[in-house]
Amino acid sequence: MMGIGLILLAAISFLLVLSFLVFFHELGHYSVARFFGIAVERFSIGFGKPIFRWTSKAGVDWTISRIPLGGYVKFAGDHGAASAPDVEKLAEIRETYENDPNSAPLEDIFHFRPVWQRALVVLAGPIANFILAIVVFAGLGASYGKQTFTWVVGEVIEGMPAEAAGIQTGDVILEVDGKAVESLSDIIGYISLRSGTPIVITVENEGVTRDVEVTPVRKEIRDGIGGLTEVGRIGVGTGEGTSTSLQAITLTEAFPHG
Repeated sequence: MMGIGLILLAAISFLLVLSFLVFFHELGHYSVARFFGIAVERFSIGFGKPIFRWTSKAGVDWTISRIPLGGYVKFAGDHGAASAPDVEKLAEIRETYENDPNSAPLEDIFHFRPVWQRALVVLAGPIANFILAIVVFAGLGASYGKQTFTWVVGEVIEGMPAEAAGIQTGDVILEVDGKAVESLSDIIGYISLRSGTPIVITVENEGVTRDVEVTPVRKEIRDGIGGLTEVGRIGVGTGEGTSTSLQAITLTEAFPHG
């Protein structure tokens, strides 16, 4: 029973997060469309028959539908949720306008708008998701702090590039090719992909900072599924003092971090 409960909780959480992400994504399309004065018929979270419906003063049909696996904004002249043009309906709107220019203003229709405006409406959804991600990570950073990683060299393998470059036990690795070291997996992954390519490692020891150039050599190791793969290695191991911690940051610092 506990397992079923956890599965249900995970499923409900997934649907709630998905619905929120979809809402924000579609809100991007909707907001830019309304900014340009484009007519919107429906804003729906989910698909299928509505379980909640409300019509705004602007005539937009806001709905929450039965199948919570997405959502859409339907513009006037759309054939369906995918915003494909309804050719017959658009032809009818154009004909009506030609007979009576006051009856159906073509400038309200998405498919009759200039390409640059349609492009901005389409791009607004993904851009809204990027903005949301920045805000979320900025909020996490302001609340919990920024993760910092300290890598202290505990071993320098004889005959490997690190020894030849002068890296010593007790050195603290600060940067690799000018990028701050934020996690052990990041730096190992970076070095793994650069066998035969010189990289600059910034280290600090007893208050003295220096740059050393190291060229990773190709080594054969076992991967996570039991096979063999070749990766770049410099020949150092972690030592006492290697740690991950959270550093408090201000709200001003949080947004660049996000």
